Amino acid sequence: MTNHSFIEGIKYGVASLIKYSWTVFGFVLPKHKKMIVFDSFVGKQYSCNPRALYEYMQKNFREDVEYVWAFTNPEQFQFLKRNKNTIICRYRSLKHLYYCYVAQVIVFNFTRTNEMPTRKGQMIVQTWHGGGCYKKAGGSVK
Repeated sequence: MTNHSFIEGIKYGVASLIKYSWTVFGFVLPKHKKMIVFDSFVGKQYSCNPRALYEYMQKNFREDVEYVWAFTNPEQFQFLKRNKNTIICRYRSLKHLYYCYVAQVIVFNFTRTNEMPTRKGQMIVQTWHGGGCYKKAGGSVK
């Protein structure tokens, strides 16, 4: 076994453990039916279709919807807190994992990793641009 495959095996094992532990939390943590989590390009940007959906919802949805944005550098995006009911958190932090688990809707535009929790009844909105038969996605990405 090479060092690389050993490390990948450990990563997969840890990701599986995290995902399983969220299943256990499901009995304790209620789902927030009016919470939407947004991620754009693995938390690196406030852009693309997740941004467009968020801005549309800000203008047209009820006041009681909570919006959560996750960023790798949340300090750069604090201006979003000026918008109604918007929470900013660090991408892949415990808070982010929690919000992903309890939110009714998750909106993103990239291939999600296995450790990101989801639960039955959640709406997962993948806004990645289609590219026809030449674009690789999901299991075909190396």
